[in-house]
Amino acid sequence: MRWQIVSPLTAMVVAGSALAACTPQDRTVIGVLAPDTSSPLVAQPGISAFRDRVTRRCGGCSVVVSADGSTPEALQGLLAQGVDVVVVQALTADQGEALVAAAGSVPLVAFERWFAGADYLVSYDRSSTGVEVADAVADGIRDGASALVVDGSSTDLDTDLVEQGVRDGLAAGGVTVAAELDPTTATAAETRDWVAAQLADRRPGAIGAVVTVTDEQALGALAAVRAADLDQTERPMLTGAGAGLSAVRRIIAGGQTLSVHMPVGVLSERAADLAVALVAGQPADLDGATDLEGVPAFVYDPVVVTRDNLTDVVVRDGTFTTEQLCSGSVAAACERLGVR
Repeated sequence: MRWQIVSPLTAMVVAGSALAACTPQDRTVIGVLAPDTSSPLVAQPGISAFRDRVTRRCGGCSVVVSADGSTPEALQGLLAQGVDVVVVQALTADQGEALVAAAGSVPLVAFERWFAGADYLVSYDRSSTGVEVADAVADGIRDGASALVVDGSSTDLDTDLVEQGVRDGLAAGGVTVAAELDPTTATAAETRDWVAAQLADRRPGAIGAVVTVTDEQALGALAAVRAADLDQTERPMLTGAGAGLSAVRRIIAGGQTLSVHMPVGVLSERAADLAVALVAGQPADLDGATDLEGVPAFVYDPVVVTRDNLTDVVVRDGTFTTEQLCSGSVAAACERLGVR
């Protein structure tokens, strides 16, 4: 699959090797900082793609990965190991800016989420994410049914772009929004409680879709739908974003309708290229980049993941194996769908 640019634990060490400017006696350290081990940059296939790219591009480099939280304290742990540049996946823009302050003169590459002060951004088009989800809802929602919309965290500026895309897409598709939640915590529990209350206030089948901006929220919506004990024909579509393993398994099982996948391997390789350029003191190749509030940004198209295309999207690009997707309780559903 060819991706198109549309616009812009405990630490562990993995070795790398090959940029002429780096020599074994001048050990160069590239740091990776992520919120947890499930984060795309440090999970597979992201970390392998990142490590392999560094190995090919920088002789004498090593990669230090911390997945104990994207906090100033965790960053200080990396700095103590002598990192020369850090690729950061922050949870919010505010968190990213705190990391910039903590990093001092060490450059940062923002991964997935923009924040002020980063030297570069590598991400996917969040506005397009919202539009893609809304288009899928408009195509699949029952006639006469309306949608519930669950926004993301008010402190996460990136979800603002997703939400605007959702609103624009639903309006263009003629989908009526029955109610919208501006959440306090953006957790599965908060989403579950709100969706349950909304479903209880309406006749069965009146809600044809629950649109959320994360797979965690979609999990909460699914819990509410199951508790409502709706007939299969009355159940709403459920959307999320992130396309993690649990979410894709829920799609296979039929609980979640769709998620949104970002090309993790492509993003990880681009982040490695930028990190290597920074440690080598060389200009980065900015072909295809755009400017996002003063930050050179590489932003890629997301892909909606459904039962119909998940093999093409998340198996063939190496994100998951069919064994991971189809083990245990979803084995029978995989067989029916021909997931292989």
